[in-house]
Amino acid sequence: MGQLKNIIRKRHLTILRESVMDMQAMEGSIGSAPETVAGMFGELMKQLFWEEPEAFEGRTTEAEWESQVHLAEQQLVDAIVMAIEDEVKNTESMLHDGQFMTGPR
Repeated sequence: MGQLKNIIRKRHLTILRESVMDMQAMEGSIGSAPETVAGMFGELMKQLFWEEPEAFEGRTTEAEWESQVHLAEQQLVDAIVMAIEDEVKNTESMLHDGQFMTGPR
């Protein structure tokens, strides 16, 4: 019985190591999507200044607005990356736990 537990433990560690390596490959793929979304968001926010300049009068200049938009884009990228990474980890855990099985166990 102890030998079986040892085999299972070693297999589990191997799966975890493979998972970590796969995650590194995934991180490269994850990187471009948040940048694209944040860039689109930033362009829309910059357009607001030109489309509705009266909304900004006395509150901020165009240069200040663009600086704020840039910081908002960075925040958005970080938040999207974190959300994707968390969901990938959660889904992988669910998969390893057998939560996606469709038939009888």
